[in-house]
Amino acid sequence: MKSAPLFFVISLIALSFGACKSQSPCVISDFNDGWTFHLGDVADAQAISFDDSNWRKLALPHDWAIEGDFSANNPSGSNGGALPGGIGWYRKTFELDKNQKDKKVFIDFNGVYMNSDVWINGNLCPNAENLILFEIDGNGSIVGVDNGSPTSMERFKDNKRKAFYGKCLVVVQNNSKKERFN
Repeated sequence: MKSAPLFFVISLIALSFGACKSQSPCVISDFNDGWTFHLGDVADAQAISFDDSNWRKLALPHDWAIEGDFSANNPSGSNGGALPGGIGWYRKTFELDKNQKDKKVFIDFNGVYMNSDVWINGNLCPNAENLILFEIDGNGSIVGVDNGSPTSMERFKDNKRKAFYGKCLVVVQNNSKKERFN
């Protein structure tokens, strides 16, 4: 059976966090190449059939704001680096291998800056506002989570944490010497 193409669209800069099962073969692929980008809002850019062939081709990481002019009059002001703000669209089209069918697939974005909407196959994924959820499969348990924010009032003993400057940490303890956990 031929796998259907997946269309991945990002409004602004995306955030997702993932992991890989350690009991089964883990495939880590470089997802940085093959993106298209457009600065500004575009109607229906999340649609699978949207034509982005005239958009700029690039690889991640990419920060479009630093390509703009520095000005204290920009929305970020002097405290935000005096860089321009706004909306940028990133799109990527990819296909999963046939052996990925019925498997968990994670897309991990490191270095996310701010607000994002993530679309897969034309469907909006819930906006977690940089909230990362952790799940342990097997004989492990979450000991604590942190993000390095000196002002965070979130509990350390939890299964979720908001990312701080794109960073989040989970500490996991193996509850059995005989088995691995994911």
